[in-house]
Amino acid sequence: MADAWHPSQGLERDLYGHSAAKTLIDGAIARRRLHHAILLTGPCGIGKATFAWRLAARLLAEDGEDVAATSRLLLAGTHPDFACLEADGNGPGRAGTKDIGVDAVRGILRRFAHASGRPRRVAILDPVDALNTNAANALLKTLEEPPAGVVWLLVSHVPGRLPATIRSRALHVRLAPLDDDDTRRAIAELGLGDIPATDLETLLHLADGRPGRALALAGDDDLGDVEAFAALLEAPANAVSGAQLLAIADRIGKRGNDHAFSAMLDVWATHLAKTVKDARAGDVDPAVLAELAGLWDKAGRQIRDTTIFNLDRARLAEFLIEARPVVGRQNDCPADRDPRH
Repeated sequence: MADAWHPSQGLERDLYGHSAAKTLIDGAIARRRLHHAILLTGPCGIGKATFAWRLAARLLAEDGEDVAATSRLLLAGTHPDFACLEADGNGPGRAGTKDIGVDAVRGILRRFAHASGRPRRVAILDPVDALNTNAANALLKTLEEPPAGVVWLLVSHVPGRLPATIRSRALHVRLAPLDDDDTRRAIAELGLGDIPATDLETLLHLADGRPGRALALAGDDDLGDVEAFAALLEAPANAVSGAQLLAIADRIGKRGNDHAFSAMLDVWATHLAKTVKDARAGDVDPAVLAELAGLWDKAGRQIRDTTIFNLDRARLAEFLIEARPVVGRQNDCPADRDPRH
């Protein structure tokens, strides 16, 4: 089943896309100047964890050793020179928790404190954003005085939340969304190649170059509603009727529709990020950027309140459509509007 797929699968195969990142790493390995900490950043679902696992398999395979043999040890969770901490703990040999505490980080440090006789040892933190304060301080100390041969692969969805001291001591490798061809190949490898053509095209559109996002959406009975929501976000100002807005908001916001609701939030955040990027690239009044920042803050508060206090999701969906960011729209500031009026 597609939903059983994990970044540790297919370690012996190449990774689709991310050619610039692979070239950077290849060059560092060839020059024997691989950094002791690599910070992998980019949008959720583009393959940062997959990149980390496949790089780990490559680094741990000694000269002449088959990467597939190393991969089998990683999959079994029995490789003596590998450790992985992550926030959900679904993978082989991985310890999981909501956040990553100092004891977990110190456990890796104790394991890697002494030379093992092998060229490298690798640790993955997925995501490093989940480190609590004490764990971040413990990691920082080892990054300042790195043990010989240890490589830290730090997966980060929101690198801005990391202490600047950690960011400054890691090689920052930014991964970008895949192009359509690589997204199709990755989706097929994820086990989604046999879905109907119309659903596949919808997935490609909503995935926006992120195979992990396609995997999360696949099989969702409400995929059409998420697609309709995305289409409304792209609609010109004043082009969405009240009936359209309410119908989509009510369907996505209904109780128990957690999958579509989560996808809606992801779609909206992606749309806003693209709008900000386009605004920065164009000749846009700084006031527009300030308006978008205000919208981001207000939407973030409403999303947080709706989630924490179990408020009406349909009304949140209505707000996100009504206040959709459209650069150049000639109407009231969306951050100041009440969507119910």
